[in-house]
Amino acid sequence: MISIIIPTLNEEIYLPKLLKSIKEQDYENYEVIIADAGSTDSTKDIAREFDCKIVRGGLPAVGRNAGGEVARGKYLLFLDADVVLHNDFIKKALKEFEERSLDIATCRFYPLSDRYIDILLHQVYFIYMLVLQYSSPKAPGFCILSRRWVFNMTRGFDEKIRVGEDHDYCIRASKFGAFRILKKPKLYVSVRRLEKEGRLGLATKYVTYSVYKNLTGKDFPLMKYEFSNYNNISHEKERSFYNKIVNKISAKKEM
Repeated sequence: MISIIIPTLNEEIYLPKLLKSIKEQDYENYEVIIADAGSTDSTKDIAREFDCKIVRGGLPAVGRNAGGEVARGKYLLFLDADVVLHNDFIKKALKEFEERSLDIATCRFYPLSDRYIDILLHQVYFIYMLVLQYSSPKAPGFCILSRRWVFNMTRGFDEKIRVGEDHDYCIRASKFGAFRILKKPKLYVSVRRLEKEGRLGLATKYVTYSVYKNLTGKDFPLMKYEFSNYNNISHEKERSFYNKIVNKISAKKEM
């Protein structure tokens, strides 16, 4: 079994899309755990409609750990609420994961946008991860696949880290098992954070954080992390692009 763990906070707009893409997977042996940080919208009602298990969460690291503690699966798949999975994502991910004898991994990802700048930024970030996967493993928190025993050995995500707890987890986990980037499964990511903080602003923010972190080993003191608070930024812009992707996936399934 694979346990899919999703930290949430007021995700009534994006969560249904992700849960629908999970429900339409060509893989059935899974459970979905929602680690909710106190949503005041219909997030938890939506989770119940999709038969998800709900646990108390907090910031992403707290939520992921809470989900991992109650998970029953041999594999743990950590996702953010604003991603969408290709319909064969789980099957392809687990197949490649086992064939390559991996213990922790992430995958190729694409923006829910057709803007050239968004495609370019995601491509640059992916190449950055690809180059460093052998020496300093990094994976975005919106997609981390891990064996349960690795999660247990590392004691999960470091809840004291405000930004970069996902990369920290991968670095620590790679000391116990093999980390690589999966080539075949596809995942689509919201650009709502780019819309709110600006493309250049967000890129500068994370470059500054990475340099400071690598030089000092500490979090950048002025770095702030917003959990949720992005829902109305790019939802309408992404809706039509999301529908195009879903229609394309559906057409392939019928072939």
